[in-house]
Amino acid sequence: MTECAVIAGFSDGAHFSRTFRRHFGLSPSVVLPMIEQAWPRVS
Repeated sequence: MTECAVIAGFSDGAHFSRTFRRHFGLSPSVVLPMIEQAWPRVS
């Protein structure tokens, strides 16, 4: 997650998490399992 956050222009993973939580009202660690359940990875 940190690598993606930096690539997206955030200074670090914590900055991304704070911004995400402020914008969506949930932390990325809560949302990620929801996304993975809705769109499972194809092997």
